[in-house]
Amino acid sequence: MARGAGTRTPGGTRRTLLRAAGEMLEGEGLEAVTLRGLAAAAGVSRTAPYRHFADKEDLLASVAADGMGALRRAMTRAAEGAASERPGVRVEAVLIAYAEAALARPAHYRLIFGAGLSGREHPELTAEGTAAFDLLAGLVREAHAARSEGPGSPIAPAGLLWSTVHGMVDLTLSGHASAEKGLADPRAVVRLAVTQ
Repeated sequence: MARGAGTRTPGGTRRTLLRAAGEMLEGEGLEAVTLRGLAAAAGVSRTAPYRHFADKEDLLASVAADGMGALRRAMTRAAEGAASERPGVRVEAVLIAYAEAALARPAHYRLIFGAGLSGREHPELTAEGTAAFDLLAGLVREAHAARSEGPGSPIAPAGLLWSTVHGMVDLTLSGHASAEKGLADPRAVVRLAVTQ
């Protein structure tokens, strides 16, 4: 069939495949995501996934990058929504958005930060992760400057906040978070981390 006669464009097919892979990941788990199964789930030819992804790891890295991009976009929307607030409130809003987006798509979150991908370079995933961290670090820099602590380097404080929220999300997803441990409410954990 000719391209203009109702077939998907190459970029559209890749997007369709990533969407289908994400749905498979969340609905059926990591093991269910295969290039062969993806074609059927996406409603494309059996060879279509192989034109867009070198192998399963390439597919999973792309799904992880897509998931990290969704986290970054949630963080960006939160920062923009709190633009008129003081910097500490913006940091809090961004971290809450991160936690909520992660908890809404747990399989994506586990893929992004789990051992499912080898040490092979995944530039798109790295770029999305760097952009998300840079957003947080910029807001932490503003918060430090607003508290008259001078600009300073935001790297260590931003890393500490990120790792605190990441740990809370991981504990929640693994079922280890509880009210007894002070981890029942992700928003409360973020607020506590930001005010310390």
